Amino acid sequence: MSRKLDEIRSNIAKRKNLKNKINKSSTYSYHALLDDEERHGYTSYPKADSTEFRTPKSTKYLMKFLGSAIIVFFTLFVYQTQLPLLNQLKPFVHQTMTEDLPFATVQAWYDEHFATPFLSFGRDEERMVNQDVQSVPVSGVQRERVRDYEDGISIEVVEAQNVYPLDRGTVLFAGEKSDTGNTVIIQHEDGTKSVYGHLNTIDVFHYQFVSPGQAIGKIEPDELVGYTNMYFAVQDGSQFVDPVQFILGDTDVSN
Repeated sequence: MSRKLDEIRSNIAKRKNLKNKINKSSTYSYHALLDDEERHGYTSYPKADSTEFRTPKSTKYLMKFLGSAIIVFFTLFVYQTQLPLLNQLKPFVHQTMTEDLPFATVQAWYDEHFATPFLSFGRDEERMVNQDVQSVPVSGVQRERVRDYEDGISIEVVEAQNVYPLDRGTVLFAGEKSDTGNTVIIQHEDGTKSVYGHLNTIDVFHYQFVSPGQAIGKIEPDELVGYTNMYFAVQDGSQFVDPVQFILGDTDVSN
């Protein structure tokens, strides 16, 4: 028994010495370790190829690239082909590729079905603030200061103030446009979009969820003339609707 124990201890000591030598010298191979263990009575296991247990990230990226390429080529094929069956798909493909996703609608549905009390606390507080908002997009809107302008209206603003969204929604665009300057476009839960242009500053960012009581930007009058014109429009699908009904309650706009 004592002899067997000494033999085991000797084998352990030899293995430790061998391990230290491997760490110090990069020329020692993994096979040399297994051969040495075999000489001392330990079972040798076949070396497993490390590539069998490794999932390369490059494979995932390749699959994503191939998937994207298939979608692109399929879209091009649908647009270029004249087959009757594929011609029926063109309107659907065009709508899918050009129209914005209903972010605001999805957000409202999520809030209704999955929002926790902790996450909805801030939203409930925003709704309470909304009740105190007198008018949108700016306060003090008067009929004589509203004019038709392109697809929307131009609102004359004579004092610096915040700009508020028409309703809850998701910011689809927040930046500068060639025709309306600093512009914010918001998609609402019912699918409509509201556009706010000629802003002095923008206080929101793309895909941010906003509420009527939350300022999305600021408008300031021109010091030289004492006023400025803010652009406001409402879009339902591909059509622009009269925005006056949303801020004044009627459709009588002076020209």
